[in-house]
Amino acid sequence: MRRLFSISAAAVVLMAASVALGQAQPPPQVPTTVQLPTFSFFTVQTTVSVPDGGGASLGGIGRAGDRSTTRGIGPLKNRGLASTRGASSMTVHARIIDNHELDEAVLAQADAKRGSTAGQASSGTNTQPFESVAAIRERNAVAVAQKTSEAAEYFAKAQKAEADGKAGAAKIYYQMVIRRDKGSLKEQAQTRLAALAGGKAGSVAAR
Repeated sequence: MRRLFSISAAAVVLMAASVALGQAQPPPQVPTTVQLPTFSFFTVQTTVSVPDGGGASLGGIGRAGDRSTTRGIGPLKNRGLASTRGASSMTVHARIIDNHELDEAVLAQADAKRGSTAGQASSGTNTQPFESVAAIRERNAVAVAQKTSEAAEYFAKAQKAEADGKAGAAKIYYQMVIRRDKGSLKEQAQTRLAALAGGKAGSVAAR
């Protein structure tokens, strides 16, 4: 019985050794380095006076670190040095926007382009008050409405001239409509001009 047990144990050892030899060796693992970002925050609670268009510094934090590592003894000694530096600061800037002042600047520039600023500067008095933005918009709206009304009148005259067989006069009226209107009348006038030009070319070809 002892001899049979020793033979079976030897067979098990040989089978385990063959299985171990038959398995492939795992590849060596390559070391990897993962660098994670670091964040730092700080707050400042204070009150400062800043002029229009200026700035002021509220505070800052500076950080520094040094490290030294030594290994070995005597001539085999190695030394490593490392240092880190960091700085954070906080500033504030102010800009005051006055819409009334901007309106006055725009109106003054427009008045200077019209040439009235020079006369007022020589007399030393402001003979003409500045107009507000609302007044300028109202005046522009009135001008647009007037152009639209004129365009409608010229369009009616162009249609009448075209009905009377006066193609030349109709073309002139349609061109005046195009210069004054930016909507549907302009498109209709362009269409009629193209039609008149095509009809004239057709009549010339027929001759």
